[in-house]
Amino acid sequence: MSVAMAREELPPLGRKIRRAVLYYRGAERAERSAQPLGLHMLRNHCADHRYAVEKTFIDYDEGYTLDRPGLASMQSYALRTRPDLVLVKDWNHLGKREVDRARIVQTLAAVGVQVESVNAVGDPRLTWPSDAPRGPMRASRPAQPVNGGPVPTATAIPAQKTGTKPTLDYVPLTGPVPAGHQRGETFIHEDVRITPELAQQFLAVNAEFNRQSSPDLERQMAGEMEAGEWDGKSPEGMVFDNQGRLIDGQTRCRAIILSGHDGLIVDVHHNYDPEVFAKLNRGRKRTTAHTLHSAGFGSANHVAACVNLLERYRACFATPPVPYTEWRKMKLSSQRVVDIAKATPDIVTCLQLTGPLANLVKMTKTVGAVGYYLIREAAGRDQKLLDKAEEFLAGVLDPVDAGAGRTDPRTALHRNITRAKLNGVKKSHSEQLGLWLRAWEMFVKGEQTNALSWQDGRSDMPRVYMPGRVRRGK
Repeated sequence: MSVAMAREELPPLGRKIRRAVLYYRGAERAERSAQPLGLHMLRNHCADHRYAVEKTFIDYDEGYTLDRPGLASMQSYALRTRPDLVLVKDWNHLGKREVDRARIVQTLAAVGVQVESVNAVGDPRLTWPSDAPRGPMRASRPAQPVNGGPVPTATAIPAQKTGTKPTLDYVPLTGPVPAGHQRGETFIHEDVRITPELAQQFLAVNAEFNRQSSPDLERQMAGEMEAGEWDGKSPEGMVFDNQGRLIDGQTRCRAIILSGHDGLIVDVHHNYDPEVFAKLNRGRKRTTAHTLHSAGFGSANHVAACVNLLERYRACFATPPVPYTEWRKMKLSSQRVVDIAKATPDIVTCLQLTGPLANLVKMTKTVGAVGYYLIREAAGRDQKLLDKAEEFLAGVLDPVDAGAGRTDPRTALHRNITRAKLNGVKKSHSEQLGLWLRAWEMFVKGEQTNALSWQDGRSDMPRVYMPGRVRRGK
């Protein structure tokens, strides 16, 4: 349970007001009934050193874990408002491990907030733990200029004249408040490079407002970042609300921390009303199909599905291989799908050629197009093999018209898929593709069969068979 109390103490006239925030961890539930002695020590220390206590955060019965509501609120508040001092009774109130305590102090020190303990021996400021790198505590790496432009820096709000109210309720981490800023106005810090350290500060400020994380999406983004797909300026910015909470950009920050990527550059928007932003951001999310359509592709949904299946098939024979039973875990970014689609224009041709499969055979358009594309790709410029591929497709579409007998592999494939559909059996993409490639191999070899044998989840995904070529792998 967390309890926050506010108390203002004004110093004598003519002296600068120094602001302090107190944090206390109460070990006993009984301490709730009265003011703990430890809190009196903290307040007396502030009075002796001319600090005005701005806010107090308390945790009861929360143990030494870092997952404490009062501790999280204290860090969030301190990072937003940047008091001169955060005061604790004992260092172990922050955390049991020295490394955990040092991480909290370093995060606050990066924005100019000093942390002290009244019970520390000698210098009350925290010393660097023995198992951490030596040297003074440093702020995060400075942002790098973009195209030679100015670098945004985290600076405090300039002192205002006595009697005037601040125009912002928090201190931005990405730069100063613009001159002439009026209360309630939004503003932008352009071209901010989001380093892992800055992303960590964004999330620390957001401790009370973090949305539920999506580990799969974060890992996907992190992998894309490591592959260099997120380098440079992003058209999608990050947004802070009027309380200094990050309301758009949390998943990207977690992915940056996970990958260690420091090449993402965004515009950071400040001082948005969260309710107004929610309404503005309520539109449909931009899908991969939207991106493909913008790039000039027709049938964008089908093209996107084909590219995803094609890459999943290729992953079966990559190093390390990804078995088809784990295809669902594979995700491609929209830009990656567009790049592959541009590099494989024949996939669109195959979609058009295999379109009738959906009506005549009840085979998924995606599987038919990718299966036919794989055969044409493997055939290359060999006209005999390309003719053979065309003959195979014709026999699958209409075995009777193509002159395929009852034991022809093309007839067996046609029968297998259509009967499954009639019986209400839904075959996965991997099973349909496995059957397609097995039928192609038997057709090219001149083999006959009454029924194709390929079990989803048990059989190996076949490679594309080409006569006269050495087959490697399964």
